[in-house]
Amino acid sequence: LELGSLASYPQRMDLWYREHFGMRNELFRWNSWFHWAVLNTSNVPEKVIIGKHGWLFQYNEHVDGNYRGIRKYSFAQLEAIRANYERRQAKLAQHGISYYLMIPPLSGNIHREHMPDRLHRVSSSTWLDEIRDHFRKYSSVPIIDPTNALLQAKKHAPIYFKTDIHWNRYGAYFGYEELIERIRKDRPTVGAPWPLSDFTFEPEVNDRADLANMLGLNDVLTRVEPVCRTERPRSATFRSNP
Repeated sequence: LELGSLASYPQRMDLWYREHFGMRNELFRWNSWFHWAVLNTSNVPEKVIIGKHGWLFQYNEHVDGNYRGIRKYSFAQLEAIRANYERRQAKLAQHGISYYLMIPPLSGNIHREHMPDRLHRVSSSTWLDEIRDHFRKYSSVPIIDPTNALLQAKKHAPIYFKTDIHWNRYGAYFGYEELIERIRKDRPTVGAPWPLSDFTFEPEVNDRADLANMLGLNDVLTRVEPVCRTERPRSATFRSNP
């Protein structure tokens, strides 16, 4: 408590109290469970929304337009984004490093059939579409959009987690495949990506789902993760940073 911060002290004190009062975690969890199990809605709709068939989706005021297909960028904004990435490309080129930009799509734009009906789309376009099309027309930075590959892959097995924002390792394979194929166009010596048949995916249930964790229900809304294994020897070695 200082003289220079008296004006903001009540607001900061209120915030601290709301985050630290007794049994806050328990009450939050009970409230979250009631919203999810009884009302079929989220108690933190500014962060997570409840979709159909048990799906959870990341949400905030910024991605709302992305889900609805509302254009986000002006030409000037797209040019600013392009210039930023081309600066990175030029800096890496000074060290002999090629630069590739891959942008995974949001789960909600791949699994639109599970999104809540209230999010009416005005077009099929996404913000990724805007950036991809601009880069392919005006930029020297190679951009990889795995959307079409993921849309095909999801017909055969889940590629995103139902209670987490990320793609799973089965979905990540198709991002890897798209990336390697694009790099091969410039560097054929890289070789082809390993075929899917070289991998096995065994389901593992865990409580590490980030969206479920935001609801305080990660032990209830568990994550089914396809653990990826291969018997094929790798040429790379993996180690932790010191």
